[in-house]
Amino acid sequence: MKIRCALGLLMFTGLLLACETKIVTESACGDGYLDPGEECEPGDLQGQTCTTLGHYNPDGLLGCNVNCRFERTECGGRCGDLQVDAEHEDCDGGLAPGQTCQGLGYAGGTLVCGGGCRLDVSGCTSVCGNGTTEPDEACDDGNLAAGDGCSQLCGIEPGWGCAPDGDGSDCVSICGDGVAVGSETCDGSDLRGRDCRDAGFQRGHLACDGACAFDVSGCAGFCGDGAASPADGESCDGDDLNNLTCRQLGFYRGTLACAAGCVFDVSGCEGWCGDGLEEPENGERCDPGAPITSTCSDHGFYDGATACLSDCTWDLSGCTGACGDGTIQAGLEDCDGVLLGVPDCRALGFYRGLPACAPTCVHDTALCEGRCGDGIAESGEGELCDGDDTLGVTCGDLDLPGGTLRCDGGCAIHDKAACHKWTQVSAGGGHFNCAIRSDGSLWCWGRGEVGQLGEGQTQHRSSPVPVVGMSGQVSSVALGEGHACAVKTDGSLWCWGYNARGQLGDASTISRSTPVAVIGMAGGVTAVSVYAGHSCAVKTDGSLWCWGANDLGQLGDGTTVDKTTPVCPNGMHSQMRAVVVGYYHTCALRVDGSIWCWGRGTEGQLGNGAAVSSVIPVQVSGLTGLTPLAIHSGAYFNFVVLDTGLTRAWGYNSQGMLADGTIVDRPSPVSQLGLENGIAAFDGSRHFACASSAFGQLLCWGGNGDGVFGNGSTGYSYTPVSIPGETSVAGIATGYSHTCVLRSDGTIGCTGLNTYGQLGDGSLTNRTTFTNVRLP
Repeated sequence: MKIRCALGLLMFTGLLLACETKIVTESACGDGYLDPGEECEPGDLQGQTCTTLGHYNPDGLLGCNVNCRFERTECGGRCGDLQVDAEHEDCDGGLAPGQTCQGLGYAGGTLVCGGGCRLDVSGCTSVCGNGTTEPDEACDDGNLAAGDGCSQLCGIEPGWGCAPDGDGSDCVSICGDGVAVGSETCDGSDLRGRDCRDAGFQRGHLACDGACAFDVSGCAGFCGDGAASPADGESCDGDDLNNLTCRQLGFYRGTLACAAGCVFDVSGCEGWCGDGLEEPENGERCDPGAPITSTCSDHGFYDGATACLSDCTWDLSGCTGACGDGTIQAGLEDCDGVLLGVPDCRALGFYRGLPACAPTCVHDTALCEGRCGDGIAESGEGELCDGDDTLGVTCGDLDLPGGTLRCDGGCAIHDKAACHKWTQVSAGGGHFNCAIRSDGSLWCWGRGEVGQLGEGQTQHRSSPVPVVGMSGQVSSVALGEGHACAVKTDGSLWCWGYNARGQLGDASTISRSTPVAVIGMAGGVTAVSVYAGHSCAVKTDGSLWCWGANDLGQLGDGTTVDKTTPVCPNGMHSQMRAVVVGYYHTCALRVDGSIWCWGRGTEGQLGNGAAVSSVIPVQVSGLTGLTPLAIHSGAYFNFVVLDTGLTRAWGYNSQGMLADGTIVDRPSPVSQLGLENGIAAFDGSRHFACASSAFGQLLCWGGNGDGVFGNGSTGYSYTPVSIPGETSVAGIATGYSHTCVLRSDGTIGCTGLNTYGQLGDGSLTNRTTFTNVRLP
């Protein structure tokens, strides 16, 4: 290619020089330029050689011809020259006859001449697993399974060797190649991930021998060697139970054994938490399979339901309300924590202080001071007493005969339960009295110059003194003018005092200042009655016995001779219920309800309708059709109480002692006025008598010259009058000129003449109203 420049002279106003450039194409081989269509220029091969142009002869000489084309004659064959170079080509430009996929061993497909003049078998097909080893298969064992030496892609797997076997392959593992495959247990260091434990041992080094089998010589320990190895997972081994028992495995008893596999055999163990049997002796609080036996309240809760946990302890999560929850449960707790529920100790019955709350949610009053019940009487707090602290007040201050005064629960009333009480009082016809105390002891007071007080002295006493030998077991006592007799609980009879007529029954006429036993009366005595000079007693066999003065036949034995020992009145050997003794007469009640009297009768006191005396018993008349229950006597008159509650009386009546509204003596029983409602107790003296109604009201009638009624006056009354203030009378004792009453509260009150201290109040002052008897 050449460029030409033409110069021209252009002239208009001067000379101009101009150059015109244009391209002219001219092809010429050999011009030194590589024009289009040229492969080369002589002497310029553009860096090409036979080899770079695809020829097979690397030693050939490439040239450039006159047409500027490569001269390849000496380069030899090349792909694409349509000549098959057998050394370097399978084909060229097409397939030679007979060239097919099947001819190459494939099952089928299309064979082509590909690039590089090599056969392209990509269109040929082969079948892996058909048992024929095809050109692109390394093996073919007739299946597509892996792990048998020939893979599912018909390649030889590692560790295997495959040899032709007919059309197919026979693959076997290669022992010693370090790869454990197929039937090889191991191969070299390839143990297939196994160790001694997989070989049945518990530890050690597993190896592989030359036959590709495990070498266990470096392994140790196995189940069955008789040595339990917990570190290797063995619970036991044979008889080696690892020092464990059923109990240590959660059972309560039984025999533990070792089973195959070196695990415990617990079939011989018994009892466990969860077996449905509650066994407290083995620490179970409950058992999930057993009935619920405990409630929330057993655990300090107030409501809810318990359950049993798997460890045989109580599940209290369903319980509600408990001491310590910070809430005072009304009716169940006094307090809770800092909540006291009360402002101070006074609200709890104390006088001072502030309480605390105990862990049991009750008030802790340790810091509270002073209360009713602490044994310290605090009068400033309104206490009259507290426990045994009575502020110096004694039973005697309450007119009770000794004992221990205590306090009631409210500290406002004296508790007299431990104080002694009087249970019986007797006065007789003289100026002294005796009373039995609740402990069975006997006490006397008043006139005592002939020893009638039984204390071993002959002095008057204005307060009760104890009778010698009678400190207990005295059941009844009876008094006369100057002597007294008492029955003990053993049935023995004892007498003391004046004895000029033998009235003490000790076979003598010697007065006694202490009790002596009555002859023949060592037991069996049920009742005794005495008066001026004689005494009588009834025994359990129903016999009646009398002794002492008998100048008027008052002993009833048909004579008028005094007796110093007991004799039996005529016909009175049995069936006798009661006896009463007057001044000179005696009356007795038989079990058949008949009443018999004997002795002096000039005032009608024998009741047989005549005012005459009798040395033997005569029957009281006028009681036909009536049923007497009890009989009482005064000095010269008698009273009988009927089963209807009404009374009858007979005898001396000079001052209205018979309560019939007259002062006429009555030799036969007559009715009384003012006693229609019946009487509970009775006693009579010389000129008056007193009784208590069924309701305890004291009634008196007859002479009242010394204030013996106790109503504050000395006026007589021929009919009963109620005595103010004496409404709980349980017993009555009338003396010569005084009266004593036993009240239901155990006190004794006396009124009337007090010359000898017979009123028992510690003074000698006469009274027209009752004064209480008090111990010194």
